Amino acid sequence: MLAMPVDLDTLSPEERRARLRKREAQLQSRKEYEQELSDDLHVERYQQFWTRTKK
Repeated sequence: MLAMPVDLDTLSPEERRARLRKREAQLQSRKEYEQELSDDLHVERYQQFWTRTKK
């Protein structure tokens, strides 16, 4: 089923604030997830792949 976007101008102020809070909560969770990612690359483990060998 196709859901059409809601016209925010037709909503009551309470409904508008509720939708805004819900959207902000979704955006906050995405930002927190991005900050959890860390760089755990161990260079020594992959160094063999970029050292040149003599032919």
